[in-house]
Amino acid sequence: MNVDKAIRTRRSVREYKDLPVEDEKLRQILLAGTYAPSAMNNQNRIIVAITGETAKEKLNAAVEAEASEETRKRICARNGGVFDFFYGAPALIAVLSTDVLYPEADCATAIENMALAALDLNLGSCWINQLTRTQNAKVKSIFKRFGVSEDAVIYGCLAVGYAATEPEKKDKGGKVIIVR
Repeated sequence: MNVDKAIRTRRSVREYKDLPVEDEKLRQILLAGTYAPSAMNNQNRIIVAITGETAKEKLNAAVEAEASEETRKRICARNGGVFDFFYGAPALIAVLSTDVLYPEADCATAIENMALAALDLNLGSCWINQLTRTQNAKVKSIFKRFGVSEDAVIYGCLAVGYAATEPEKKDKGGKVIIVR
């Protein structure tokens, strides 16, 4: 798929088939994240792919336990009454950094690269902000067990899997200004 088509056709997927993402496809997506630009080329990102059911269940439970009532209701409403902050995707990819320069931007570029790579591999994805800058001790403990240092901050996640439904195709708006 060419880049222009990928950019124009990528949409957030919020319903996934109960099929795992093949290891080779997951590796390609993760590699795309590592090739994203970063401030001063520091490449100080940590990309964690979570595919195990037990790990995802523990993470989901930790997020639910700390969620506000409003957040809990919103997430349950979009998932048929079930709390599942990553839409039941077979893979959840978290992007973290210990950097202080521009970690948000560095992680965002990695997430966008991975979303486009997923599309190119006929997979759907959805940017997930539920863990962004979390101070949830249980979540931090889970990531520590994954081998992530305590000073690493999550700046975003990406749910990835095979789309169960075709996402709605909307024209994207926005303001564009050209100055000459």
